[in-house]
Amino acid sequence: MLTDEELMTKVADGDIQRLSILFDRYNRPLYNFFYRTSRDQMLSEDLTQNVFEKILKYKHTFQKDANFKAWIYRIARNAYHDIFRKQQIKINSNVELSELNIGSEIIEKNFLQAEENNLLYQALNLLDPIDRETLVLTKIEKLKYAEVAQMQNASESAVKVRVFRAMKKLKDQYHKLDDCHGYRN
Repeated sequence: MLTDEELMTKVADGDIQRLSILFDRYNRPLYNFFYRTSRDQMLSEDLTQNVFEKILKYKHTFQKDANFKAWIYRIARNAYHDIFRKQQIKINSNVELSELNIGSEIIEKNFLQAEENNLLYQALNLLDPIDRETLVLTKIEKLKYAEVAQMQNASESAVKVRVFRAMKKLKDQYHKLDDCHGYRN
C-alpha cells in the first residue's frame, strides 16, 4: 500500500487516478474538520470538494519530502478562511448534538451525558476561531503538533502553548455554561 506522500507524488506527476485513493482516505476527515469548525453541513460538503479541486489545481506545488496530511489540512484551513473572508458568513453556533458525526456514536443513552457533551460543544463554539481550530485539529482530528504548526505557520512549541491555553479557556467556558444550566448536582 502506498503512503499518502507516494500517492500525491504520483498525482503530481500526472497519475490523476491516484487522487481517488486520497479522496477515500481524506474525504470524511476533512468534512468532519469543516463541520466541527463551521457547524454547517452544506458548507462542509462544498469545502471538502473545494480542497480536492485545489489539490488538482496545485498538484505541482506538492514537495516530495512534505507531510501530505499537513499539506492537505493547510489547504483545507486556507479554503475555510477564504470562504469566510469572501462571503463573510457567520458561523452558526446553534448545533444540535445529534447532528455531530465524529466517527463513532457520541450520543449517550444517559441524558446527563448527552447534556454534558452538548455543553462541551457549546463551550468549544465560544472559543475564538484559532483556538477552536487548534483544538479540533489536535484533539479530535488527532493531528500532531508539528503538523498543526506547519499549517498555522507557527512553531511546534507555540502550538503546544496554544493547545494548553485553549484547553484552559474551554474548561472555563464549560464550567460557566454548566453553572448557568445547573446540570450537576
